[in-house]
Amino acid sequence: MRILIHGTAEGSNYADRIASALATTALTRYGKKVLVLQLNEKHPIEETLVGRAKQATLIKGEFSFTDSGMDALWKRVRAGGITPEEWSDCTKNISKQDHGFDVAEISQNKNFHSMILTQFEFFEKMVLSGEEVYQIVFICVDHDDDEMIKTLKEARILNTPFIDKEIVCVPQGPAEVTVSPDTYLAVKNFDFNSEFSVKNMENYYHNKHIYPIPYNIGYKDACLKQDALRFLSLNVKPEDSDDNIEFAECVSKFVGVLLGVEEIEDKQKMFVFKR
Repeated sequence: MRILIHGTAEGSNYADRIASALATTALTRYGKKVLVLQLNEKHPIEETLVGRAKQATLIKGEFSFTDSGMDALWKRVRAGGITPEEWSDCTKNISKQDHGFDVAEISQNKNFHSMILTQFEFFEKMVLSGEEVYQIVFICVDHDDDEMIKTLKEARILNTPFIDKEIVCVPQGPAEVTVSPDTYLAVKNFDFNSEFSVKNMENYYHNKHIYPIPYNIGYKDACLKQDALRFLSLNVKPEDSDDNIEFAECVSKFVGVLLGVEEIEDKQKMFVFKR
């Protein structure tokens, strides 16, 4: 499954946080293997999850230590393809599971954006290669990158849409952008006491796919400290009396809707925090 995710002018700075929560939950509560490809230039997901200082160099051998992330994947797909081993080598492994949750770091090439747009067939090949290893591929794009968003949404493979689902991260309130009826809206910092309820926002956006992501001070602080992974791994399924239950359950419900599946039967924690 290919999921495009981006924010809006006001919601842009929260898209990485919502993507982090959704991707982690897809692994921890639904047992899915997750890949995140970053076409954005700001707000790296791996920094939100584990912080810049904790990131380890993964590339060794014939390639230089800077040859990682989207740049490394681009080189390999243009050279012929990407093996499962190369997916491990070229991405940041967030979980201890083999290909459990991997993130391709943002490109350091100033021409990368134009290369994707002018040679989109190689990006398609990259994504299709990833789907041989992972079950969900999140594609992150900057909120103001209209050309990239348009290209991704209009792309077709064998007359079927290249993107399976689109998520737009929006603030709670009146419609900020115009979206199609099949777009999924993740409402950041949702307050259930607000007059802008899910029902009201459905009317504003003329869209039935409104999903609240409640405000949670613990998750906000964790993201600001670039330690979101610890928070998410400790709150896979909180007790009913836990302050984080509302946040965790709303995120999980949204992931379940996206996947069209029920949660895994085994409720034991599948995720181990990687130090």
